[in-house]
Amino acid sequence: MQFAIGQLLGWPCYFKCSGCGCVLEQQCECHCTSEFAGADQGSASFQATMTAGAGATQSITATDTVNGAITATSSYNINLNAVAYFSVTGSNPAPLATLFPITITARNYAGNVLTSYNGTVALTSSDPHFTNPGPITLANGTASANTALMHVGTDSVTVTDISNSTLTGTGSFTVNPVSAAKFAVSTPSATQAGTPIYVNVTAQDSYGNTATGYTGTVNFTSSDGGVEHSRWKYYR
Repeated sequence: MQFAIGQLLGWPCYFKCSGCGCVLEQQCECHCTSEFAGADQGSASFQATMTAGAGATQSITATDTVNGAITATSSYNINLNAVAYFSVTGSNPAPLATLFPITITARNYAGNVLTSYNGTVALTSSDPHFTNPGPITLANGTASANTALMHVGTDSVTVTDISNSTLTGTGSFTVNPVSAAKFAVSTPSATQAGTPIYVNVTAQDSYGNTATGYTGTVNFTSSDGGVEHSRWKYYR
């Protein structure tokens, strides 16, 4: 059996359990039952992961489901002075190919800013051509950096602690297309004389992204003086 008890004492609870029935009750008390097997010989271990909670002392109580007099309680403290993840925020949608500020924040399991964190993070992105500002050192749990995204669509920026790769966080940004600045033209590499071919034309911005809003008309010319222009067609 494994279960997680999250965000106790009035905060929203997140509870999961496998191998037993679970009930999430008021005041964020989590109940879960499990049976001893004969092979346990009266002693068994169950794993509990405290994903968040209050800094005050909490407890776990084990009680026999038939004889309530058979019970015992163990107390523990939940440490909130540890980084659980980083949040990465900024203007959204983000501008294309233009520097814009992002804010990096170290947060604990309760989602609060962890002001004791002063570590250094590295940035990566789903956009291979993004502007990487290099390692960023947080002060009192937060820092700002400037980056630019060159890819139209949905891009992510991920920050990772340089000393502990398990501490990470990702922000998602939408980048809208801009106006067309050029065309990309492709044709078959070879063809026979007198055989029609298809010419693919893609309107692009200056960074090679497809200018999806382009609705202009294209005029075709060719170095082949004998080309039959009546066979050229433009498909949108």
